[in-house]
Amino acid sequence: MKLGIVGSGKIVDMVLKAGIQEVVEIPFLYCRNVEKGKLIQEKYGIEVCHEYEEFLENKVVDTVYIGLPNSLHYDFAKKALLANKNVILEKPFTSTLEQAKELVELAQEKKLFLFEAILTRYSSYLEDLKKEVKEIGNIQAVHLDYQQRSSRYDAYLKHEVLPAFDPKMDGGALMDVNIYNLHFAIQLWGKPEAYHYEKETGWNGVDVRGTVYLKYPGFVVECVGSKMNDAPLHQKIVGQFGTIYIPCRPGDLHGIHVYTNGVKRVLDVEAENIFQNEFSKMKEVLDHKNFKQANDWLKDSLNVMEIVWKLRYES
Repeated sequence: MKLGIVGSGKIVDMVLKAGIQEVVEIPFLYCRNVEKGKLIQEKYGIEVCHEYEEFLENKVVDTVYIGLPNSLHYDFAKKALLANKNVILEKPFTSTLEQAKELVELAQEKKLFLFEAILTRYSSYLEDLKKEVKEIGNIQAVHLDYQQRSSRYDAYLKHEVLPAFDPKMDGGALMDVNIYNLHFAIQLWGKPEAYHYEKETGWNGVDVRGTVYLKYPGFVVECVGSKMNDAPLHQKIVGQFGTIYIPCRPGDLHGIHVYTNGVKRVLDVEAENIFQNEFSKMKEVLDHKNFKQANDWLKDSLNVMEIVWKLRYES
């Protein structure tokens, strides 16, 4: 994989700071802002382009990673696919379900790979978690909690609207944080039979906090997401024979605590480099041309997009 990066914001800096250049080659980055591009080039040694068409014409890059604001995902991904590039899209996949379906159909038609960069599915510990979930018997209750006060919230309170709090740019708690909880649930139990969203909105109508309820046969998954509060990140799964507790955000699955018969076991206590692991897993699928795995992941992304789309416009 020769990866071209699109964007210069917080998520791009996070993945570069995590050292993904140790697992994938990154020859080019597209950034419209000249000054930001210069800083990235100096910091990470990546050549920077300032015109997207020129960036896509480069023959060296075979895969494009799009780390732009949510509302821009679809347009930039479609142009990359039409330029015969594989695409990695940051979460959320797209703004609408129809956009997601169109991108999936286009990628499959052109025999290209299309991935969503959502951490849970690429964790080294996901299979361990699935095994433990089976061991605790029939699920009775699930609480997934991702409450993290946004670094942009103070500006929002002063009526300065950045993309993370702009509903026109698909900002808000559901799209930015609760979507991790939705993916976590889909990875473990598939598509729910029913769902609804109870939200708290800010002064411009954006959801700053909310709880999604996913109904499965015999139990409900409660997904709490907030961009206005700080609270300990955790996931709790209560079963007939025991409880699983993970003191991390969804996607960071190290330190799985399993409680059965008054005894606690702690699995996988070593933290993984979640971003290196994510890109490494996608590279492996791409290198082996494993379209079956890629298409299975896309089905999960489409299921999440269907839920998100209906919750946004029917709640």
